[in-house]
Amino acid sequence: MCGVFCKFFNSGSDSALDFLELFDRISHRGPDGEGVYFTLGKQNFLYKSNKLGEIVNNIEPAHYDTAMGHKRLGIIDLSDDGLQPFVDKDFSLVFNGEIFNYIELRQTLIELGCSFETATDTEVVLKSFQYWGTDCFKRFNGMWAICIYDKKTNRVFLSRDRFGIKPLYYQIDNGLVVSSEIKSLSKKKVNINSLAKFLEYNLIDDDSETLFDGILQVEPSTYYEIDNQLNIIKTSYFDVSEELNKTDSSVNYSELLLDSIKLRNRSDVEVGGLLSGGIDSSIIAGATKQLSGSFHAFSSVFDDPKFSEESYIKKTESYLDVDVSYNKPDLSQLSKNVRKQVYIQDSPLRSLAPIYQYQLYSRIKNSTDIRVVLNGQGADEIFSGYHEHILCNLIDILKSGKFDTFIYELNAYSKIRGDSLIKTLSQLPLFILQETTPKLWHLLLPRILNRPCTKAKAPTNLSGRLIYNISKSALPEYLRYEDRNSMAHGIEARLPFLDYRLVLSALKIDNAIRVSAGVAKQPLRLFAKKSQFVSPAVLERKDKTGFISPQHKYMMGPLFEDICEQFDFILSLKTQVFNKKYIKKLKSEFINQKGVNFNKIFRIYTVALWIQEFEVCFDE
Repeated sequence: MCGVFCKFFNSGSDSALDFLELFDRISHRGPDGEGVYFTLGKQNFLYKSNKLGEIVNNIEPAHYDTAMGHKRLGIIDLSDDGLQPFVDKDFSLVFNGEIFNYIELRQTLIELGCSFETATDTEVVLKSFQYWGTDCFKRFNGMWAICIYDKKTNRVFLSRDRFGIKPLYYQIDNGLVVSSEIKSLSKKKVNINSLAKFLEYNLIDDDSETLFDGILQVEPSTYYEIDNQLNIIKTSYFDVSEELNKTDSSVNYSELLLDSIKLRNRSDVEVGGLLSGGIDSSIIAGATKQLSGSFHAFSSVFDDPKFSEESYIKKTESYLDVDVSYNKPDLSQLSKNVRKQVYIQDSPLRSLAPIYQYQLYSRIKNSTDIRVVLNGQGADEIFSGYHEHILCNLIDILKSGKFDTFIYELNAYSKIRGDSLIKTLSQLPLFILQETTPKLWHLLLPRILNRPCTKAKAPTNLSGRLIYNISKSALPEYLRYEDRNSMAHGIEARLPFLDYRLVLSALKIDNAIRVSAGVAKQPLRLFAKKSQFVSPAVLERKDKTGFISPQHKYMMGPLFEDICEQFDFILSLKTQVFNKKYIKKLKSEFINQKGVNFNKIFRIYTVALWIQEFEVCFDE
């Protein structure tokens, strides 16, 4: 797990020191060393150090035409062999992430006649590319953002893992610039359409565009081939819908889950985990405890029991006999922490949840030697853990004409939620309509939009909805939070539920098994019961709280003055982008506590902070 920053195909006039200054903006991603590879004409310069800040004192070329930088977080093979860039006579490579099946791939390559000089997974990546070409990406089981420079053909290859766990951004700016984070890129002009989509739909990470015009992300499950004329060929090496047709349904998801957890425990540093009051993280904790004999988990809790899962976490702690450290959010400098999180995420926020996660990772870094953390992201998306999945299942049953089953499931779910049958039933048409109903369109004046504010339509059938949640809405955002907050502390987050084999196996499960008796995630519950990794008290939970917090209370308390000031900032902007009459109305409602829409308020608040943090330009 690391940070990469590269620049290719420039005129040869760019300053090496300027490159290093931008490169250092992602130093938090790699506290264990750094390396830079420069070319200038036919000259090559390679610098590596196991300490940050030393390279700048030894840089020889004043300018360059190719530069590849890497900040290292040492997880596999802690020797200096793991320092990057990894360079041979034909290729140079920088790589962020982990290939969890690198041992098996290494052995296969040895049997095919390849030799190795190190024990790193980085060398396995390069040798795989040399032997199989771009087909190597299909063989990787892991999370990655890879940048390979082919010196002979003067081409660059970029690749991201199947679900976009690891970030990779690029920009055409006097050449090709590539980075793990946007903060190392320049020319921060707003992408109006993406801003509108965030304000209207809460979406940022659903496609290749970002909130900054001209800054794009490499799409998950693709590789890009870029020549020195900056022509880009994009190729998908993995498509969930297509792969589902090929998947062997005889492979048990339970076996794949255990194997995924085992693979993600491969490490040369200490492994811990995050623990909530649900079954996903409990399974990871139980399986890891069985593998290694111990497990140290970390949990975020609140004083208010309405928002805290502490009682369930304590049951898991006792049941599994694991060590749990509890962390309560620090509210003493909340507005300062919101600003910090906007910088870390390179974007505005839609809730305070990432801040609590950030503080949890701070606790891990400052109190332990743990540098790998296992988390349950992805379980809800592949095993149907959200309220919307229940509604999609009800719609599927109704469309199939199974009216007795529909009434049974509707009644069962209503009882679990404590709602009347009529109330639950009334949610279905509203749920279907909400995908086409504008939400915050009037926050922006439509005349400034370059094209209509659109997003991929969210399917209302369960199978389609799961794929949508994995690729468009929900998971991509959570993955960004996870990556930025863990890497801000030099910690690698690993996600066992996003092993691609497990994802495909879980998505093959019949919906009648997936959701039944008004309860979601039934297959995972059956596995939890059989494996005995989950406390009976947690297993019997039927509610789905997710990660919630007393955000409204904090907005009316420690954040109140800052929110009002940021609304004034938006209103003072000379740009005509914002519908200021409507924003004044929202501010008045907030101040007078009448009809307040806290979600709208918070998004506008953090958009104001984002504009200031990144000096965002509005060209109209």
